[in-house]
Amino acid sequence: MTEEHTPYSADTDFTKTIRRAKRKVLLRTVSISFIVSAVLLACLYALGTWLMHDRVERESTLDFAWSAVQGANIEAVGTGYSYTPFSASADTQLIKPVGSVQIPWGELEKTFTVFGTSHEAPRNFGISSGSTGMERAPLYFNGERVIELYHPELSYASLPDDRTLLPEISEDKYVEMALSFDAVYTMEEVQSLLGESVDWYWADTLRETDRTGAFPIPGRFAFGFRDTETSEESAEIFLQQLKWLSENDSERREEAAARYERFADSEGIAGVVVTGTPSELAELTDIPEIRAAVLGATADQY
Repeated sequence: MTEEHTPYSADTDFTKTIRRAKRKVLLRTVSISFIVSAVLLACLYALGTWLMHDRVERESTLDFAWSAVQGANIEAVGTGYSYTPFSASADTQLIKPVGSVQIPWGELEKTFTVFGTSHEAPRNFGISSGSTGMERAPLYFNGERVIELYHPELSYASLPDDRTLLPEISEDKYVEMALSFDAVYTMEEVQSLLGESVDWYWADTLRETDRTGAFPIPGRFAFGFRDTETSEESAEIFLQQLKWLSENDSERREEAAARYERFADSEGIAGVVVTGTPSELAELTDIPEIRAAVLGATADQY
């Protein structure tokens, strides 16, 4: 007898075939969607990584340029980079040359992400140490005194003169001291006053907004330059750096431009930082053009 399929059996086979076809289509659709999504995510990650590296390079260049013009007697000596799949960090080491000794002066930390953002770690530039009733509470950082500067065109409640502390400091120490002048002087006038003893020049870049509130400027925020070449060349390099920043830093362009214009007009010097032994710095005691003197970091010679 020949076996015949019933309509019910035929319908069941057809249904199974349709279901298998649907499963294949669904599997193919899911596979294609997964592949497309993976490729898209890989492209977005690659683009984010490229943008992150580009931002790291661009902002590191700007940060180095700012460190070259801002920070009294502070030098950036190198930046280390570390990367993860989704972020990068840049750590710049700072030092303060005092005599022949380089004192570690903290670091600048900045983090970048593949999402195009960046942020700096909170920084501490000085903690006051004093008691109620003191005329002036010195600032300290890393266990060392922080220098402060007093602009000759501004009035202050008091003007410190830490040169009186020099006889109390052992002669086997190197000492840093910030000297603020009673007027803005030219480079030639400063050299005639102090000779070759200047380590760092405080450039007169005073802006109108700086005149609000007469507070001394902590060294970290002062603008100036080290005497690395001849004094005239150092001043010109300082100006070039400010001009470059005014043209390339979109966030602080106006500040750089204002400071550039102020210094370009006069190339005036409002103060200096000097370092040496207590007896070497004591020779500056009789210079009447010094309006304020603030003791900074000290270091053992040996």
